[in-house]
Amino acid sequence: MEDRQPLNLIIAANIAANRRRMGMTQLELAEKIDYSDKSVSKWERGEAAPDLHTLVRLAEIFGVTVNDLVYAGPTAASAGNAEEEKARPNAGRKRIIITLMSVVLVWFIDGIICFSFGVAAPDIFAEWAVRVLLYALPVSFIVWHVFACLWWPPVWRAVASSGIAWSAAVCVHVTFYGVPWIGLAYAVAGVAQVLIVLWHFFRRSSRR
Repeated sequence: MEDRQPLNLIIAANIAANRRRMGMTQLELAEKIDYSDKSVSKWERGEAAPDLHTLVRLAEIFGVTVNDLVYAGPTAASAGNAEEEKARPNAGRKRIIITLMSVVLVWFIDGIICFSFGVAAPDIFAEWAVRVLLYALPVSFIVWHVFACLWWPPVWRAVASSGIAWSAAVCVHVTFYGVPWIGLAYAVAGVAQVLIVLWHFFRRSSRR
């Protein structure tokens, strides 16, 4: 056990330095690898070390090699340099801006489609204008979900999934308005919502 302790401390320093460089909290890092924040805290204190599979996953998240995480060289020291520490607060803002710009792009494209549709077939568009606009809702939530999977904690993925379910139900209702039993689309969305909530809490409870 004594022979392993120095390696644990090296890995601890490298994980902590790279996590800070990425602008992540221990909880955010833990959620990305399906561990608890207590496990990450133990790793960063050198009380335990992640297994090889987890080291590979951590290296992918940090954009480094496994060797960078187990080597006591300049990599660990440089990860916490002043320039990177200064840039860290901007990471979250950039992610928010990129996500919002992507969602706005969805509505921009939808607007172009509506305009083209209105020019090419004004009579048909008069009936379908609201529907075509609403179709951007589920697409927006899908885009949000993609970025939530990349950058945000699981709760945001759950919110995005809920948005997809309910906005899709609205689109189905508006598209097939007047069809008997079309209200069942909301019942399906409700069931999906329950499944999303249950899956979210199952993932939280099963995290090691």
